[in-house]
Amino acid sequence: MKTLPSWMALSVPPLIIIVLVVNLIMSFVSSIFVTFSKKQKYEELLKNIVRKTIKYFLISVFLEIITVVLYFIPEIFNNNSFIKENLILNLEANPYMNIYSFIYMILIIFINIIIILSVTKKEKVFIKIVLIILLLPYIYFIPSNKIVKTKFNTLDDYKNTTIENSIKIKKILYQLDIKDHITSFTNNTKQYPYTLTIYVDNLDFDHQLFFEKDASILFNLINETKQIVFTNNETNYIYTIDNINNIYEDVKKLKIEKIEKRYEDSKFSDYTYLGRIKEYDIFDTSEVCELEHQLLFEYNDIKYYLSCSKLEKIIFYGNNKNINIKEALNKNLISYDDIINSNIDLIKE
Repeated sequence: MKTLPSWMALSVPPLIIIVLVVNLIMSFVSSIFVTFSKKQKYEELLKNIVRKTIKYFLISVFLEIITVVLYFIPEIFNNNSFIKENLILNLEANPYMNIYSFIYMILIIFINIIIILSVTKKEKVFIKIVLIILLLPYIYFIPSNKIVKTKFNTLDDYKNTTIENSIKIKKILYQLDIKDHITSFTNNTKQYPYTLTIYVDNLDFDHQLFFEKDASILFNLINETKQIVFTNNETNYIYTIDNINNIYEDVKKLKIEKIEKRYEDSKFSDYTYLGRIKEYDIFDTSEVCELEHQLLFEYNDIKYYLSCSKLEKIIFYGNNKNINIKEALNKNLISYDDIINSNIDLIKE
């Protein structure tokens, strides 16, 4: 029977041809069984074999389509943690892993059987049984994690994932710090730079830190990705491979453990991380939000205010320096454009 895991046939178009060839072979075998079960002349035998092979092939393709649709229905409810954990992840790797995915798989098999019975009403019971055995799309009922590696011990095992491989990317996203806040993602490979966009919501923590950390991990694991965008409440947080390499020199050569270690420094847990400018990590060290907006600078006839913090509380760490944002500007360590293009929350007037 079919031995390729379903996700391979779906994610790699050439493999669909292999699946169709297998369908054709099984359809031919089915037509042989059906045709030779009846006494016919030689000429009629050949005609019936061809006719029934075509018929059963079309039925098998229809069953493939129906099964794919049924397998993807749970994906619509990806935001539901129960469905994600008990159906989606199990159906992709091994539907026998728990009772919910197993029942859902049995339901899909039952629907396939009903379809086969409905299109072979005139056939004898024995023939119907044969057709059920031969035409069922077994490719979707074989645990893919028994054929290919789908369960990984660490994120490092996902190294060299391609930007086109949506299934692996989704598995990576499920292991990131912001996994519970991801609503969807898109991987654009049609227009350069190749971009991975991740849509998130309900963030109530230091998201700058987690965005940068997770972007670093994604750049490390996914080949050809040049830009990663986190979209939260219609605001885009953009990270490029050049920005990240400014932190790590070459993020792709690192192990995930080395990336995670950067964020274990006490500053990241004690203060609110605002991102990075050049070689400086920026932290808001204030304990409460200041309602009075302080003027940071005026540039091109536009006044820029800090939205929530005091000037002396925005601290730049790096290059053996520890200074506040105003001092960094006065000493030309950073420019106005650096601040404007950063993720620091500013108010413009």
